[in-house]
Amino acid sequence: MKTILFTFLLLASAQASQKKWNVITVVTDDQSQWSVGCYGQSDIQTPHMDSLAKDGAIFTNAFVNSPVCSPSRATFLTGRHSTELGVTDWLTGGQSQKNGISNKFTSWPEILRQNGYTTGLIGKWHLGSREASLPKNNGFTYFKGNPAGGWHPKKTIFTDNQNKTEPITGDSVNICTDIAIDFIKENKSRPFSLLVHYREPHAPYGPMPSIDEAKTKDLKPAISDYPNLNKNTAKLMRNYLTAVSAVDRNLGRILETLKEQGLEEKTIVIFTSDHGYNIGHHGLRFKGNGYWITTDKKGCRPNMFETSISVPLMIRWPGVVKPGTRVDAMTANIDMLPSITGMLGLQSATPHHGYDFTPLLKGEKPAQWRTEVFGQYQMINDAKHSMRMIRTKDWKLIRHYKVENKDELYDLKNDPGETINLINEKKHAKVISKLQARMDSRMKALKDDPLSKS
Repeated sequence: MKTILFTFLLLASAQASQKKWNVITVVTDDQSQWSVGCYGQSDIQTPHMDSLAKDGAIFTNAFVNSPVCSPSRATFLTGRHSTELGVTDWLTGGQSQKNGISNKFTSWPEILRQNGYTTGLIGKWHLGSREASLPKNNGFTYFKGNPAGGWHPKKTIFTDNQNKTEPITGDSVNICTDIAIDFIKENKSRPFSLLVHYREPHAPYGPMPSIDEAKTKDLKPAISDYPNLNKNTAKLMRNYLTAVSAVDRNLGRILETLKEQGLEEKTIVIFTSDHGYNIGHHGLRFKGNGYWITTDKKGCRPNMFETSISVPLMIRWPGVVKPGTRVDAMTANIDMLPSITGMLGLQSATPHHGYDFTPLLKGEKPAQWRTEVFGQYQMINDAKHSMRMIRTKDWKLIRHYKVENKDELYDLKNDPGETINLINEKKHAKVISKLQARMDSRMKALKDDPLSKS
């Protein structure tokens, strides 16, 4: 009897290890950590985002390698840096027709497709609209969304893999979810990977569905105490948080669908964003290409502040990740390719620069882990800065190549809000020298010329 029971347990364990998981990745647009309840937001409720942290893992030091849409999304899919990919700034409509991602660099959805997964992407693409850059040529068997970039929240015009374009009446945030739910139901009997890329909470923040606006119509949100902020900053914040609330409600619809379809225990759910955001933080609005929203300053302020590069990252992996797991190690969206393939147990020889955070999810200590995040932002559209960043646990060095007297050094341990630029402090010369050496090493390995005109 004991032998039979032991054999049964071995079989059950083997079946669990061979289980073919589904994976859903929800990616919002322009959402920093400060907007989510489980990261400290208290002006609105984000129960469904918070539930992923409660039932799974929350990453407290999750960053992106580029602080704007297109290069960050390209890195997220390929595990490669923006200068390697040739996508270093957000793509305008005209640029999208000539430039973008290429299947020369294998994406993790392509790896999943090669391993029998049905792969879908709904919503925002923003990685080029030329033929070589389209989702169908970069790993997706299904696409319904906008190839170019953003759109108005009530003017949704989506294209599919057959290049058929149609306007869809309603609220974009709900429309993306409706399509996602249909995809889940249609593919529930086969392994699938679904990327739901909301345009929210990107500007314009509204109008949002009435059910969401009703929750915040009387909200008086907290804002930064940065001096001389424009008078409409609190209104901007309220509208932005309304859009975050709309995403949370729709995330709840996706989670409920998984439960109704019997897929909850066999689906990994990942929630993150393409980069962070500012509304009054550091006196700015937007992200790495932030603009001043103060009465005494105007124009673009290129930056790689924590608020611009930090993103929410929560992962629910039923039966594998212990509920309430907290991951404090530094991660970056360049880690997604090795981590998703790692979670799914897929082997791939695809070159990348990321780390597989699967052991961190399981409470294990990896043999090696990063001690820094390397960032790039080679601007084309809003300014001519060519930024490179090294962020360690305690320090951040940002070089603004192509412009003079803009370099930055922050003591993150004693000044986590990055309020004092120490770049000209002679006592920190050794710190700067060590960080610069690490930055130079990264750039040399990538053949990265920050002074390049391309």
